[in-house]
Amino acid sequence: MRTHTPKNPNCEACGRPTSLVRSERHPKFANMLQRVFVCRCGASTSDIVAETTRRPVLATKITTAIQGA
Repeated sequence: MRTHTPKNPNCEACGRPTSLVRSERHPKFANMLQRVFVCRCGASTSDIVAETTRRPVLATKITTAIQGA
């Protein structure tokens, strides 16, 4: 899955860049990702970003009978 991932936020406690530790689908919105970041100082933060690309859903094969055939 490819998404546009903005730059990791800086830590609010110490100002250093954070590291992405987890990214998962938002529980209510299928097209959103919830990302969790952690800093070396121990502080953590999260944000929500929109997915920019989605894999197409695989459709099941549907066959229809033609009347009179």
